[in-house]
Amino acid sequence: ATIHWTKQVYTGNPIWQYGPAALKAHMQDGVIYSVYVYAQDGAVPPNTENFTNTPDLSLSTCTMAFVYDLTRATATVTYPPNTTSTDTIPAFYGVAQDTGTATTVSGIKAVFIAVQQVSDNGTGNGTKWWNYAGAGGFTLADNSPLNANAVVQIETTSVQNLFSVPWSTPPPTGMLVSSFTYRVLVWAEDWTGNNPFTAVNLPGAGSTFRYDT
Repeated sequence: ATIHWTKQVYTGNPIWQYGPAALKAHMQDGVIYSVYVYAQDGAVPPNTENFTNTPDLSLSTCTMAFVYDLTRATATVTYPPNTTSTDTIPAFYGVAQDTGTATTVSGIKAVFIAVQQVSDNGTGNGTKWWNYAGAGGFTLADNSPLNANAVVQIETTSVQNLFSVPWSTPPPTGMLVSSFTYRVLVWAEDWTGNNPFTAVNLPGAGSTFRYDT
């Protein structure tokens, strides 16, 4: 492939940078791009060092490949299923996905969860959210975005390009009471920061279930 070099990008700082506004308009989601660099000194004629004329200079030090990833990561609840009743919940679980393949996405970085008590059976806590900070309990108001204490990170990955990641977390002790209805919301974040955690509380989202023992 032909390498098309641009203009001088070094301006005297310890690092160089290049970010023309027009470049972004031509980049496409899910495409792999490579950046190549070479350097010249101030001699006349200049000495140029790059991977084509310096045998001991590795190609990996002069180029960087990256995936341009604009697609938001998503997460779904597999258990408990939406609009069902259950008498046992050893764990909430589901799948987080970054749509694409291992070579076209940055991959899942983290998964977050929040749990709402939808019915209160006269306790006065209806529609409130579990407080993952301190002693717990359904004490947080039903707002959007949610109070930060209503959300907890339950999964994280240490490598990029994982486009599908299962998640699982047990309910805290004392969270679930028989004959009450609850809603579970989950969010996923990828390595590029798409869909960063903002705890947007969308009506009807997540999985709503009745706990009946």
